[in-house]
Amino acid sequence: MKIEGLPKNKDAHRKVAERMMDDLAVFSNWPNASDKTPLIDDLTSALDGAGRPYDGYDIAKNLDDFYWNISADMVSELDFADRFVEEELTKLISAWVEETGYKHPYAVGDNVAYNWGGKKATGTIHEIRMNGNVLINLPEGNGCAVVSWESVEPITTTA
Repeated sequence: MKIEGLPKNKDAHRKVAERMMDDLAVFSNWPNASDKTPLIDDLTSALDGAGRPYDGYDIAKNLDDFYWNISADMVSELDFADRFVEEELTKLISAWVEETGYKHPYAVGDNVAYNWGGKKATGTIHEIRMNGNVLINLPEGNGCAVVSWESVEPITTTA
């Protein structure tokens, strides 16, 4: 079920690039540039080309296309990107929910259908998170599946 206007990971990339730039500029070929916009553009593109979970090594490989000076220290800094994207995405989604008044068609405890490992599965919602994910109880109490809001379809609702 597509949710029109729901912020995605890529919507957070520029904010993350801006947030990380002070620590990362030293690894670029222009560490003392007064205008960091091109460097922020490079990092945004590198994040766009990476996938979740964001891995510093994968992002660094993408930055290599922009002739950045890749090092182990840089990869360590880039490893923070996953947490930063999560934080920025949560802010964006929270603002979007408040602005639009969006209400989930499901609630904690509802039975839902979702895709898991390429197969259709069912379960009960354990938690709805403001980062665009739902935690769904796995069979036999073996933890929870983390599924995007858009991948969940209500079967029965308690709301």
